[in-house]
Amino acid sequence: MRLSGAKVWGVFVATAMLFGCSSDKKSLTLSENPQDKIVEVETEKLNGRIDVYASMARAVKYNVNPTRLAMAEKLNLGEQKVAARDLMTSVLNVKAGQESQLYDALRVLDFAVVLAEYELENMAAQREDYLFASSAQHLALAAIKAHEDALFALKKIKDIDRETKKELKIIDGLKQKMERTGKLSDADIEYKKGLEVAILEQNQVRNALLTNVAQYAKLIRSDDQKLELEGKRFYELEDFDSNFNLKTFQQTAAANRKELLRAKSDGYDNSFEVIQNKVMQNYPEVEHLQINGYDIKDPLYVDGLVRRAMLVAEDLLVSVLDYRQEKNANRKKAYREIVYQDLGTAIFAQVEMAYNLVNLTSLDLSIVRERIAKQKQEIRTKEKGFRGSYKDKLEVLNLKNKLLESEMQESQILAERAVALRSLYFYTGFSPFSPLLLEQNIKLIKNNLKIAFNQDLVNMLSNSPKAEPKKWTVSDKDWAKGENWLENLVDDEKKLDATHALNGKVPALQKEKIQSVQTQKVQTKSEPAAVDYNQRKILQLGAYMQKENADLEWKMLRQLYPELQNKSPKIERAEVNGQMWYRLIVESEDGGWVNLCEKLKNDRFGCILR
Repeated sequence: MRLSGAKVWGVFVATAMLFGCSSDKKSLTLSENPQDKIVEVETEKLNGRIDVYASMARAVKYNVNPTRLAMAEKLNLGEQKVAARDLMTSVLNVKAGQESQLYDALRVLDFAVVLAEYELENMAAQREDYLFASSAQHLALAAIKAHEDALFALKKIKDIDRETKKELKIIDGLKQKMERTGKLSDADIEYKKGLEVAILEQNQVRNALLTNVAQYAKLIRSDDQKLELEGKRFYELEDFDSNFNLKTFQQTAAANRKELLRAKSDGYDNSFEVIQNKVMQNYPEVEHLQINGYDIKDPLYVDGLVRRAMLVAEDLLVSVLDYRQEKNANRKKAYREIVYQDLGTAIFAQVEMAYNLVNLTSLDLSIVRERIAKQKQEIRTKEKGFRGSYKDKLEVLNLKNKLLESEMQESQILAERAVALRSLYFYTGFSPFSPLLLEQNIKLIKNNLKIAFNQDLVNMLSNSPKAEPKKWTVSDKDWAKGENWLENLVDDEKKLDATHALNGKVPALQKEKIQSVQTQKVQTKSEPAAVDYNQRKILQLGAYMQKENADLEWKMLRQLYPELQNKSPKIERAEVNGQMWYRLIVESEDGGWVNLCEKLKNDRFGCILR
């Protein structure tokens, strides 16, 4: 049920395609606008090994101005009337490779935010600066991915060439045998065919790797076919500090993003609390999922993120287009405030998507590394018991080809994670790129990027809130307190009814129960009927704001359903947007909850499996 093979590269290449990134390798004569600080760019020759910072420096310096100018052209809608849905469709139609729904949604969000800021900014120079920074960020992210792809490719091409050379030598030996004897045994024929198939598969992989190297050379403007890349680890591109949570990044975005700072200078309140409340009021679906214990591991949660991102992007585009087309000064001012509100929500959605992409790629990485470890062990076992037959040789060869595919996937995921993490910092407002910086030589730009990226980590650490409380459970003994639970429950219900009659309001406990049931309904409607659904180990019976209400619910359910009589319940405590929730769950290592869950749903009780 997990997402696999997602392409972060596609997000940023597709963005460059959308805005018309140039690929001419010659020196560029750019815009005649006097505000352009870089008029002509001379391509520096490569000198020694190139690391990821130099890759970013070259990609941005040699591509940023044509990308920026093309971006401005695409954003300048003139007097034509367009619909938000049409704009979203045009963005989605521009793709680079296979992309998942998460990346589609992120591209639409990015476009909506850039268009909003472009329309809000009245000064041409400020518009240029904003488009420059946005173009630079996307090119830098593309460079991170391209560098990792090329680094892996250059290493593996050598390995493939060595293996292919050995296999071709064996095939030549078989051909010579054929010439000497006039025929080959059935075993020799099968061996030769197997080797030829293996070589074909290796060549296909090799061609894909060569394409990655060519794309990288094109991006950094190099004709040098003898690329030497630096591959050591870079902390700020690969590691995720445990103190950082989603709130950390959203708080930092509220304090740092230029769009939100300008909103404040214009007199609009776009503080963290205001934006968070707006998200909760208008787009609560993801919080409902979090309340019930879902996270990025579950496709239902991914669907919720995508739906919210698309809704946020569409609402922002609608607001921007209304603002753009309004001629009345007073109404235009009112529309401007709405755009600022929707822009803050969209920026939080960008941060949320990137944060979840970091977590998703981390999960993918653990899965593929586990598979690689098993494949290596299988190869070692086969080679240890090697009998020398052609079947054994072909089997080992095929296993090595499968291992190569897994290693390619691991490399891709590592790059995607680095891109997602750096994009997360960009979305929080940390961007070192400026026209003045890019006037410098590559070495100086590279060194400045190292300093800036490390400083971003320091700034994040200083702003990071305390870690959220860990989940905890209570034992079954806590449920056994009090013998007259049914009488007490009836008395409580009578008191609630009396309170309701007196003030005409829904009592707090009853309101919570309604909210909990509504939350459950949101989940059960769209929950996928997966093949492994009955194998899910957790049966969740409800989520409550008061632990006592979870206690009462369990006592009632245990009496009503014999299947629960011998089960030991647990309570998961989880904080969601500052509100503590108590999840009532029952666990089973073997799963098997689906029939009981359906029964509970038919009896109008909330139930989810996770």
